[in-house]
Amino acid sequence: MKVINGNTINLAFVQLSNYIFPIVSIPLMISNVGIKQYGVFISSYSLALLVSVLVEFGCNYHGVRSIANEGISSYLGTFYTKILISLALISTYPILTHYLHLNLIDILLAICIGMSPSWIYQGIKHLTVYSFMVTLQKIVLLILIYFCADSSEDLLIIYTLSFFILNVAGHLYLYLYKKLELSSFKLDDVFDVFKQSWSISLSRVLNSITTVGVPFILSKIFLPEFVAVYSICEKIFRTVCSLNNPLVQGLLPYFEKGLEHKRIISKVLIILFLFNSISIVIIYNFSALLVNWFSISEPKIFIDLLLILLWGTFFVSVSNVLGILGCVHRGDYHILLRASLLSALTLTIIVFAFKSIIGIYSAAYAVITAELLVACYLTYENRKLFFIR
Repeated sequence: MKVINGNTINLAFVQLSNYIFPIVSIPLMISNVGIKQYGVFISSYSLALLVSVLVEFGCNYHGVRSIANEGISSYLGTFYTKILISLALISTYPILTHYLHLNLIDILLAICIGMSPSWIYQGIKHLTVYSFMVTLQKIVLLILIYFCADSSEDLLIIYTLSFFILNVAGHLYLYLYKKLELSSFKLDDVFDVFKQSWSISLSRVLNSITTVGVPFILSKIFLPEFVAVYSICEKIFRTVCSLNNPLVQGLLPYFEKGLEHKRIISKVLIILFLFNSISIVIIYNFSALLVNWFSISEPKIFIDLLLILLWGTFFVSVSNVLGILGCVHRGDYHILLRASLLSALTLTIIVFAFKSIIGIYSAAYAVITAELLVACYLTYENRKLFFIR
């Protein structure tokens, strides 16, 4: 139990730095490059995050389970799989540039994000050092933004450099102090990872379309200024939603033994509902302060978008809890795949169908509608989690 608590606390610490960082970094970026250039940057960063999910290939779920069950040696297949996918992305750079307008810096940023060794630290239950590295990376990132960022291209280069340094430091620590060794390359290990992770990887890609990929989609429809405003609202929305992640992710390696206390699931969902309700009230009362802090030029649009999105926080919490503790525990990734497909289709249809009627608000309504449908679907598929034998 002490190890579980330590794992959860360290993940909570990383999440806390993720919450604090945007509060400081976004106003800093907007003051340095302007709201329009920030909108251009966030669109490119959104695309890089989408591509990074391909590099991860579901390893951040499958890899944690493998290390927790089979030991640290099982990380090699996952590591080599990420390397091969990264090489494939670089080799297809001309095609990606032509069809997706994906620049080389976007590809490098996506690879640096996707190659993160956090899943290894999580699997071996040793997150203290990595939590420190992530915090230090964010501090360095803020310093570089303050002194070096003058355009959206500068921001992309700074982010790529910071994630590259984090990856090098993270892997070096594992090899030097944890005595991890790279054995000979075995194609069978890669095939095993592909066989076990393809469904969770595809579901992650589809799910990313409705989360990190929304600014990229909106950039094809709306001006950068509106994309920037929406992305800030969504950042606040996702921050509230992800407050349950440290507990869920921290317990993930231990759920292979079975869900013996099913009442916990219902209690967690009730607590999340109360917490999200309180969060909506607090954020609404501080909305004027947020407008000034983030230098929003369209305060009414910002507040309306924020309130629409915040009503979907509980749906996301239900999806996260039931998706991770239900589907991942059972190893039934096909349920997550179907849920992600439902979410991606719902969001895309609503955004493009209503863009000319309600404008940028179509994105917010699309997100909460997609999350509601996914929450309902996962509740139905994992309904046995709510009943005691």
